Amino acid sequence: MNGTTVPIQPKRRRWRVPRPGPRFLIGLASLVGVLALWQVLAEAGALTPLFFSSPAAVAREAADQLGGGEFWDLAGRSALEFAIGFGLAAVVGVTLGVCAGWFRGFGYFVEPWLNFFYALPRIALTPLLLIAFGIGQTAIIAVIFLGAVFEITLNTSNGARVVDRRLLDVAQNFGAGRRRVFTGIVLPSGVPFMIVGLRLGVARALIGVVIGELFAGGEGLGQEISLASNALQTPEVLFITVFFLLIAIVMTEGLRRVERMLGSWRNDMGGVR
Repeated sequence: MNGTTVPIQPKRRRWRVPRPGPRFLIGLASLVGVLALWQVLAEAGALTPLFFSSPAAVAREAADQLGGGEFWDLAGRSALEFAIGFGLAAVVGVTLGVCAGWFRGFGYFVEPWLNFFYALPRIALTPLLLIAFGIGQTAIIAVIFLGAVFEITLNTSNGARVVDRRLLDVAQNFGAGRRRVFTGIVLPSGVPFMIVGLRLGVARALIGVVIGELFAGGEGLGQEISLASNALQTPEVLFITVFFLLIAIVMTEGLRRVERMLGSWRNDMGGVR
């Protein structure tokens, strides 16, 4: 030995393709089974094509729509409205929810209004929004905003309230200030509730896109659903509906993955430092 040290090389982790679990396999089997049964019933004449169409007809419609530029123009307009409305709802909802949950007096003040508007069917406010903002994109964005903001606010507020009392006592015993308690305990503990609110808000916001464009005369996919329905173009209606459904699934799954990432960060923090 000459006294030199040999650095220890860390073991390289091999990348492995994740195997599909029972949830994925059973869900896929259920989806394939329902589509197959639907196609069989449509070909047998048990379903009226005017109202139910068939998976094959919807697939042909999807190929035609996705291959043309008009569909993507409509989808781009709807995506812009969704991004603005949902983005505003996320910022306002998280901020208002954290304040309502952390500041007790403010929470008591806004809680009756939050519960009132949460229980109120948002579609009932659409005529008022049209009067206030007129026909156009602003009214559509307002419908999307109102559809998602209360879901996000209430869930975030619950997350800011439901904090382990033992963590707060330990932080106070070690002399942690109110700001440190808020940033080190309250916010990390409320992350799952925020993500749940955002996931629920995604579905509400997508519904708001359709409702807003139906009532406010937009030029996106929601208006296209109305035109196709009036023309009895059932395959097109079903295709756009499935398209919205896929967008909701992708965004919900993305937020679920974000929740897992932030959850690991929250566990690593271990409280206030």
